[in-house]
Amino acid sequence: MVGREAELGGLRDALAATRDGHAVTVLVGGEAGAGKTRLVSEFADGLADDVRLHTGHCVELGSDGLAYTSLAGVIRSMIAEFGTDSVVRWAGAGAGALSRLIPELELDDPATDPGRGRLFEVVTFVLERAAAEHPLVVVIEDLQWADGSTRDLLRFAIRALAGAPLLLVLTYRTDEMSRTHPLRPFLAELDRLRAVRRVLVPRLDKADVARQLAEIWGRPADPDVTERVYRRSEGLPFFVEELAGAEYDGSPVGLPDSLRDLLLVRIERLSDQTQELLRVVAVGQTGRVAHWQLAAATDLAPSELDESLREAVSANVLKVEGDGYAFRHALLCEAVQDDTLPGEHARLHRRFADALANPIDSDPAASVMERAYHLFAASDHAGAFRAYLDAADHAANKYAYPEAQFALERVLELWDLVPEPETESGTDHASLLVRTASRATHAGELERALTLGDAAMREFGDDVDPDMRTELVLQRSRILSDLGRPTSVDELQATLDALPPEGHEFSRARLLSTMGARNLMAGDLVAAKRLRIRAVEAAERVGATDIVLKATTLVGSAEVQLGEIETGLATLERAKALQSAASPGAVLSYHVNASDALCLLGRYEEAARIAKAGIDDAKLAGRARTLGAIILGNAAEPLVALGRWESADRLIMRGLELNPPMRHFWQLTALRTSLRTWQGDIDDAERTFADIRSIAGRADVDPQYSIPTSRAAAEIALAHDDADTAWAAVATCLDDTRRLWGYDLPLIATGARALALRRTEGADIAADARRLRTELDVIGDWGPAPSWRAVLEAELADTGHPAAWDAVVRAPWLPAYVTAYARMRRANAYIERGERAAATAALDDARTAAEKLGARLLVGQVEDLGRRAGFDDRPGTDNGLTPREHEVLRLVCDGCTNGQIGERLFISTKTASVHVSNILAKLEVSTRGEAAAVGRALVGDAPVR
Repeated sequence: MVGREAELGGLRDALAATRDGHAVTVLVGGEAGAGKTRLVSEFADGLADDVRLHTGHCVELGSDGLAYTSLAGVIRSMIAEFGTDSVVRWAGAGAGALSRLIPELELDDPATDPGRGRLFEVVTFVLERAAAEHPLVVVIEDLQWADGSTRDLLRFAIRALAGAPLLLVLTYRTDEMSRTHPLRPFLAELDRLRAVRRVLVPRLDKADVARQLAEIWGRPADPDVTERVYRRSEGLPFFVEELAGAEYDGSPVGLPDSLRDLLLVRIERLSDQTQELLRVVAVGQTGRVAHWQLAAATDLAPSELDESLREAVSANVLKVEGDGYAFRHALLCEAVQDDTLPGEHARLHRRFADALANPIDSDPAASVMERAYHLFAASDHAGAFRAYLDAADHAANKYAYPEAQFALERVLELWDLVPEPETESGTDHASLLVRTASRATHAGELERALTLGDAAMREFGDDVDPDMRTELVLQRSRILSDLGRPTSVDELQATLDALPPEGHEFSRARLLSTMGARNLMAGDLVAAKRLRIRAVEAAERVGATDIVLKATTLVGSAEVQLGEIETGLATLERAKALQSAASPGAVLSYHVNASDALCLLGRYEEAARIAKAGIDDAKLAGRARTLGAIILGNAAEPLVALGRWESADRLIMRGLELNPPMRHFWQLTALRTSLRTWQGDIDDAERTFADIRSIAGRADVDPQYSIPTSRAAAEIALAHDDADTAWAAVATCLDDTRRLWGYDLPLIATGARALALRRTEGADIAADARRLRTELDVIGDWGPAPSWRAVLEAELADTGHPAAWDAVVRAPWLPAYVTAYARMRRANAYIERGERAAATAALDDARTAAEKLGARLLVGQVEDLGRRAGFDDRPGTDNGLTPREHEVLRLVCDGCTNGQIGERLFISTKTASVHVSNILAKLEVSTRGEAAAVGRALVGDAPVR
């Protein structure tokens, strides 16, 4: 280990951080030959006795790697150390999903859920619970070769593993990071996470090269040799080592010009038989070549094979790994691959494909994908066609949807090169497009899935089977919704109309349920209720319990928002009774929609309780970080309203860490923006809101997301006393004809607050005030509307009325921050009326409420109000000005007249004039302009609010 002290220290510091119970991920990057593996090995050798180390290797295979190979290796290593029983116990409720990753476990997995979330949760549980028993280091080597499924699982685990003493070390080759390499966006995404660190392994400088040569040779190198080795190796330790072997006698005679040829020098010293074997290993190497594969792929007798392997290992070209062999360094393998002739490549690929026809390995999914790769490389189109079809099935069975999609895309590529492809595949081309689109959807490749699905629809034409057309249209609708694009209810309706009047009830139920959901999201509650009732009827005829539960839940939600509150709550209770026979995903839909309905009604305790029950159910199903993450926003929202801001903030941040789908990201981000604003952290609120704004322009946003977002924008503007911008945000949202009463009420109240501030600035708000009252009249006495009406009327009153704000303070169903704000406005009203004793008590009450809540924005406004009203009894400052005179001077700096100063500070114009005269005398200046010039240095530029 030369020149790597800082990098080694970085790894040790990261491990030390995990001792406090925080998971840390370290990305170790460097060029091939820079010594990444050597660095990690040195780090591993120095681990304390109580730390457990498990390592996995990513495998290069054609355009993509083998699904989950590295993580499967880690889990197998843990099984070997801790035993199967321990690993299964750590996996928890979803342990059966481990069989998808480790087939030899042979665990029952009755779940039919096609989502990868179950497997991701289970792997995360295993890592988390293993780390709870022993500090854990997991190393994944060669991430540049990681398959899409491995990247997705790591992305999930890194976000999910927040509180476990676990160090995850991921190594990758920086010289393979082309502009379009799939690892590049993955690394960029990880860089934004707080628990992720980078360690870059640089090239050695000349002094370090000299040290390395001295360590290898046991004596110092001559300066000219050091210079030559440094220049030719370019500071890469692996090449320094190779050159050290070639230059041991101090003479560079006979050394080849290229570094690739330098690597071949060592190989050319071996026997012809061993060189031929190395070419076989190079063609077959997917990380490691098993001994049985080599025996089947060569013409060597067992004794000859053993002899050549022993020679290659002794020459330090190959190394033994388990029951197989691998090149000592990837660069050696690449050099041999480049030196193999094209015809030889094809012949050797064919031999490996034949060997893999009857694999000895225990993972059939890996073997069949590897065989398909070798057949394709051998130009056996028919064999590759069949093998990739099998590989797609195996990959999908283990939730490796990116690899399943890749395999099916390869089948589509080979379709015209194979005689009778429909006979070979047992399907037609259009149906294969549908299947590929489905895998792409599950893999998160939504744009590609949309393209494939549209192509399938065109191929099917007018003769498409009704159930197939339903599947395609629903898939298209889901994808467009997930992409935030407009979805066509008309297309869904046309598909429904095209169904024969008899039969196809499952397709009918699915279409009706989806149409109802789309109408509900768009604010057409009447249509949503009608369609969902029909969906329940169709689903009950075919026993589709999940659809019955989801549709019944949304009927109840629609009824609540239509004003049929008691009926809606009863419908939600009927839905609750259906949970025992439904899937976890359908059960979660009940918790999401029921908690949302109660939160809109202002019944925050009940909403929080139902959302918490949904989170608990997800935990019991082993899906806390996937399904459970979807409901975190529903749990946080009522907690914000109840004033339990620390708990709400933890849920919001946890939800965002888990990289939720767009709709839930939107909900959580709007919540965080509003919460940060009331907490007084306006900078963070604006940064968070920028995340929403970055996607708003390319998304079709439903009102349940657009309304809270507009309100959050208005709240930020009001925190800056920018009434015009606040009102513009509210008015623009009100222009949208899609309305949802429960979301409209807080927006209307925020709009009234903006108008009240505009009025103090001299604006005519009459027309806008009438608009807000009209909006509220439409809602009538629905649920908590009377309480919100009290807020609007108190804001829009011509003069301050303490009684009006007292009514708001006492009103039920309002969020805690609205009540705290009303307490401040009540104090303001007493001040305006000149009732100083009542104002003093009201200010103390408002400050106490705001401080208890953690609403620093309100605390600052209450203190500012007290100072402006002359309730600040602090002694004069060093410059001789009293606190009141400081307030007057700030307004002089802003260019205010005596009349404007009096209005802002609740004093008469004459009193303001006296204060100004005193200030001029104390500052020893003769004009207001001079006072302003001196004052800016004393009080700063912040205006008085």
